[in-house]
This record gives sequence, structure tokens and C-alpha cells, in this order.
Amino acid sequence: MEKLAKTKQILQKSIALSAYIRFLNSIDVIDVTGGWKKLDPLEEALLNKLFLMTTIQNEPILVGDLISISTLGSQATLHGRVKSLERKGLINLMADKNDARKKHVYPTQMAMKRYEVLSVNFEKALSPGI
Repeated sequence: MEKLAKTKQILQKSIALSAYIRFLNSIDVIDVTGGWKKLDPLEEALLNKLFLMTTIQNEPILVGDLISISTLGSQATLHGRVKSLERKGLINLMADKNDARKKHVYPTQMAMKRYEVLSVNFEKALSPGI
């Protein structure tokens, strides 16, 4: 009985790993076919954080708030990645109406579409029989 439980556990891990690998592969395909430029891991982490922050907080995020996430890297490095995401068309920076030194960060429609496509592909990767 113990052997059967262990085999079942190994099989479940294998299925989960397979789904994750399918999802990672789909991200590469999405980047190429969706017209998006490939993001480096830091850009991906920043965009994910921005997307989560804007979804949860439902209020504008300042560049300073986004780049103060020290676990991702130095502020100078993160600021460079913010500018890169802007050049790639995934975020917009808008000056604050009351203080022009502050800039708000917004995901663009392109970024929102990217997350929609990622979501669909994640669901496909988890579906049995793919």
C-alpha cells in the first residue's frame, strides 16, 4: 500500500512538472507570435509585480514604489528595466498632476493582452490530454 501511495505521489509531481514545462514553452511561443519582445527575468518580475499591485490596489503605482522592491535588484537596475518595459510598449509612465517629479506606472493594453494570453495558455497547460 505504501508503494502505491509513493508511486501515485511521483506521478502527480511528474504531471505537475509536465504542465509547468508546457506552460514555459508556451511563453516562448507567445513572445514570438504575440509580437512581444522577449523579457529578461527582471523585466518579467517587474511587470508581474506591477500587474499584481495594480490589480490588488486598484490605484496608481509610482515608479518609486515599483523600484523600491529591493529583493529584485538595486534601484538603478530596476529603473533601467522600467525604462526598457516602457520602450517595449508594456508600460506607460505619466507624471503626477500635483508633483511632476513623481511618475505613475500603468500597464498598457499590450501588457494586459499578454496576461490574457498567458492565462489561457496556463489553463491549457493544466488541462489533461495536451
